[in-house]
Amino acid sequence: MTYKTNRIVKEMALTTFLLGSLNLNIGMSMKSTTKYEPLTIKNPISEVYNTEVENRLKEMEENYNKQNNKIPVSSEELELLTQMIYLEAGICSLEEKIAVGYTAINRFKTENEKSLGDVLMKPLQYSCFNNLDKNEIIKKRDIAKKEDNSRWNECEDIAKKISYGEYIDPTNGATHYYNPGIIKKPKWKMNSLEKIGKINTKNGESEHIFFREKLSESNLGG
Repeated sequence: MTYKTNRIVKEMALTTFLLGSLNLNIGMSMKSTTKYEPLTIKNPISEVYNTEVENRLKEMEENYNKQNNKIPVSSEELELLTQMIYLEAGICSLEEKIAVGYTAINRFKTENEKSLGDVLMKPLQYSCFNNLDKNEIIKKRDIAKKEDNSRWNECEDIAKKISYGEYIDPTNGATHYYNPGIIKKPKWKMNSLEKIGKINTKNGESEHIFFREKLSESNLGG
């Protein structure tokens, strides 16, 4: 092999080596910037554990809500509670509005109703809803929002804070009330109720007289 041939062979070998190194570096660079999706492996034990954790968290939330007087309320039920407070005690003091609103919450806790809406719409319970169908209730609601918006907003704020447990019940458990300035005597079975009386407000005594369900012997431990 001549000197010239030998030189050509060496140059070709060097070129091949350099090209190989370049390809290797490019490949490594591409690998380093490539994003791969994480491999997901279903683990039945993990799924069961997560379900148990979710159930436990839900149970803890329910217990917390009970301890803090918070109850589950839908947007429609919140509207109904707002409307009840507005129509039954809209011109009364803040404390009296809260007291009237709490009667629905207390009934929900003591009666076997599935929801707050069932409590509010139960026949012959709240006079503001008596003999009204759903369309008439919505119509009255829309009128109140339009013509007396500030008072409606106040009642809505009270309804929210009552359902969230942010306001304390000033009646300590009232489920019934009536305004002696409007009716002389309600048509209730008074022997099943305990009289609380009027509550104190910043404006003096409340207009409404409040009552609560008497504790049964089982509740008293007898």
